[in-house]
Amino acid sequence: MYGRSADGKLDGTVIFMYLMLFAGVGLLWLLQKICIRRLWDKKLSVSLKFRDAYIYEGEESALVETVVNDKLLPVLALGVHFAMSRNLQFQNESVANSNVTDQTYRKDVFSFLFHQQVRRTLAFRGKRRGFYQIQSAEITGYDFFLDSIDSRTFAQHAQMYVFPAQVDVSRISVICNAVSGMVLSRNRLHPDPFEFSGIRGYTPADPMNHINWKASSRTGELMVNQFDSTTNVDVVILLDVSDPYILKNEDLQEESIRIVSSLAARLIQQKMPVRIIGNVAAPAENAESFCAYYPAGAGNIGNLNQQLACLDTGNVRFSGAALLQKELENGADERTYIFISKNQEEEIVNVIRQLASANRQILWVVPTRKGQGVPCLAVPYVKILPWEVSA
Repeated sequence: MYGRSADGKLDGTVIFMYLMLFAGVGLLWLLQKICIRRLWDKKLSVSLKFRDAYIYEGEESALVETVVNDKLLPVLALGVHFAMSRNLQFQNESVANSNVTDQTYRKDVFSFLFHQQVRRTLAFRGKRRGFYQIQSAEITGYDFFLDSIDSRTFAQHAQMYVFPAQVDVSRISVICNAVSGMVLSRNRLHPDPFEFSGIRGYTPADPMNHINWKASSRTGELMVNQFDSTTNVDVVILLDVSDPYILKNEDLQEESIRIVSSLAARLIQQKMPVRIIGNVAAPAENAESFCAYYPAGAGNIGNLNQQLACLDTGNVRFSGAALLQKELENGADERTYIFISKNQEEEIVNVIRQLASANRQILWVVPTRKGQGVPCLAVPYVKILPWEVSA
């Protein structure tokens, strides 16, 4: 056989050729190791960006992952690792390469020629309201033999809000109509002569200067101008998310925040300024509890939802009864209150009785599960609306 002696052993030439081959492979391995170790992360960049600045709970968005190799040296394999909240749930094929524990940990592998960019769009669904960020991404380099070389971390600035879901329009309209009726009935006690709203028949209680003589001459009966007031409209939403029980009611807490978001947005669009006061810690540092004022105008709805998205229901500062008591002590007259609370303790009912008056009307929205009762409260200027939460 070629390359073997008569006794079957390899001759010296073949052995030398094998040694040279092994030496060449070893030298190639060493050179690429040195070269790639020095150059693997040069002109490499990683960018993670959320497609949308915000979405609402249950909606889909995407994370755009862009990796660029802007050098002449090709990259056979590059690992990109990052973590994001498990409340942003990858969808469909984007689930691959993800591991969900306390967060969602993801590892993607890229391969590049020289001067090449690769972009991947990873679809996800926002499961829960909140403010989410990705602050870093780590890359791991590999040589041509797929041996790990080194790692490097890139700072990221990906962030987005998941706003509270908006509740059914027909259901929130019931609350809005109740609020509008309460505001209108209160304002009629002090009509604004600059806000004309129609003509009606005269009653002995009407002042003479409200008589519309032209309309009276046409109808043959005394008619008076009717006025509504748009001044002193002060709608206050009181949000109680306290949950002092052993068995927690997170679904009812979250539904309360959704009601606040939907209701406040609708009232703001209807030209009503809204004040929201809650017993949960405010997003701002060192604030005792959440308190915010939103003037009328659709441009304020985004700011409203940003703040509600950041509320931490695990950081409640005081009880629902204390929330009402603070308003009883500090709140102004001529306010219309919407109290949103699942809690129905006797202490809360007692304070509501004290807070309600001719100039302080209260609408109590009670989030509840199917089959649960709501308080029976017969107090002037207090209206109760049960709000059944879907399973």
